Amino acid sequence: QWSPTGDHVAETIGVAIDQWKARVIRLAMIDDFWFGRGKGQEQGSDGSAYRGIIDGAIEAAASRGAYLAIDLHRFGAPLAYGTPSLRHAYA
Repeated sequence: QWSPTGDHVAETIGVAIDQWKARVIRLAMIDDFWFGRGKGQEQGSDGSAYRGIIDGAIEAAASRGAYLAIDLHRFGAPLAYGTPSLRHAYA
């Protein structure tokens, strides 16, 4: 969640499932990274690299018989229905 590069997501999933015996893992993701608009992503990025990390995490969990709960992690409450979050309003 914290960066568009995944911050060791693959290794963490392996540890959680193989060592801790987790069967469900919450994976936070940020929509700005998904669409290529996040800090740390190259100008003009379409987010495909980040989506690949999420896909890889899903495959890593599924191949070990576990589930991922994908959490769309957005900071700030919406101003009103259909408007961006407060974070975007002050950017």
